[in-house]
Amino acid sequence: MLAKECDRCGRLYRPYEEEHTRCNAIRRCGIDKCGRSFKEDDPKDLCPKCLNSFYDWFSQEKTD
Repeated sequence: MLAKECDRCGRLYRPYEEEHTRCNAIRRCGIDKCGRSFKEDDPKDLCPKCLNSFYDWFSQEKTD
């Protein structure tokens, strides 16, 4: 079985061990001045706890 280390908290975890896990890493992307999208080459492995924390943060409404 494959094991990973979370790039955020350092915890060891097994990717995809939870049935509802959609992914086990995130990767930044950008849009250049011509409007073309690109992916950066430095994906970050995240344990389920940190990934859920990221999704919670990302889905929050903006506040003033």
